[in-house]
Amino acid sequence: MADSSGPQKNWYSILGACPTDGIQELKQKYQKLILMFHPDKQRLDISEGEAEQHIQRFIDVDQAWKILSNEESRKEYDLQLRALELKQSWPVDARITLNEMNWDCDTKCYTYSCRCGGEFILEKDDLQEMETIVCCDSCSLSIEIWPLERNYQAMQSQCDEKPPAKSVNPTKEEVHLLHVITVR
Repeated sequence: MADSSGPQKNWYSILGACPTDGIQELKQKYQKLILMFHPDKQRLDISEGEAEQHIQRFIDVDQAWKILSNEESRKEYDLQLRALELKQSWPVDARITLNEMNWDCDTKCYTYSCRCGGEFILEKDDLQEMETIVCCDSCSLSIEIWPLERNYQAMQSQCDEKPPAKSVNPTKEEVHLLHVITVR
């Protein structure tokens, strides 16, 4: 169907269908398209490039039908689509560093309080990603969390720029962060 990173093609749009379409609607759209793009039904006067496009379209339509006509594979595909939708760009309410979060020893997660009273919860396994977007467990707000390596890169890039007009003393957190990263 699709690889583990998510769907490569939108099988619904290939059939000209919607996720809410029933099996009969999908079948009608499939039959119409499969006849239109079937290699045996092509005109002889089309270019080679156009013929290749029709064959690829035929293959895509057939694959879409195989996935969407099977209840189990359709459910799996719908879940992949939903996961992809949720990973799309979120409006980020705040950008914080990992140091600003609290470590919860019981749940083995990082937490950060939301202004609504809920919490942003980051599991340790999610730290592998360069940018982590976390949604509040009570409202629609989300935050972006910068892991330590990225914080270091951001601080280092600021150091490469012209020095500020005034002398700025680093905070304890910045000194600790630089120490932790340079010790690694």
